[in-house]
Amino acid sequence: MNFTQTTTCPKVVRLNSRNNQRGAAGVAIALPFVTVRVDGIQRVGVTDPYGHFTITQVPVGPVHLIADGSTTTAVGEWPTLSQNIITVAGADNPLPAPIYMIKLDISNAVTVGGVDVDYTLAEVPGFKLSVKAGSVTFPDGSKTGQLSVTAVNASKVPMSPPNGMQPQLIVTIQPTGAVFDPPAPLTLPNVDAMLRVLRLRCTLLTTIWRSLSPLVWVQ
Repeated sequence: MNFTQTTTCPKVVRLNSRNNQRGAAGVAIALPFVTVRVDGIQRVGVTDPYGHFTITQVPVGPVHLIADGSTTTAVGEWPTLSQNIITVAGADNPLPAPIYMIKLDISNAVTVGGVDVDYTLAEVPGFKLSVKAGSVTFPDGSKTGQLSVTAVNASKVPMSPPNGMQPQLIVTIQPTGAVFDPPAPLTLPNVDAMLRVLRLRCTLLTTIWRSLSPLVWVQ
């Protein structure tokens, strides 16, 4: 099998929900000790104090990178994110942009599974995630657990929205890998239209972005 020399990243950075908080120098805050691995093989890198990482002997061609924020020493709870890249043989393969991590809002996490729950966000009036009793399967197979929803800064999303979308409201639903069956209905504010009282209703499909971080794009 052919391998590249290395895969490097400019930086894994911290993104504080929707407020785009930065350090004193106006530079996004680096996250140390984030574990970055190549899905399917034992190739792993760990970010240094500046948020940089290197992975050696990465396969040539399409590669699925997974950044595990649970290993960072930064205060707070951080998600697991993924990104697809295409590597070239015999060369360094830097990522085109930093991987933006989102500090999760676990203070407002709720227990779901036992009873019907309507999850709302105080900072996003009109948002509601309706979760039926017994409809969630968590990554460990359990049917009851903690669910959190965190609003994301639209200017620094972890991965590009699909189909050229430029949404103004983005949220991440955690934990990664939670499956809703039947799907969990979402009520979302129409943040882009002039008629502010209008609400868009859609369904969170269990198959959408299953291999990606569970971001919900609203446009």
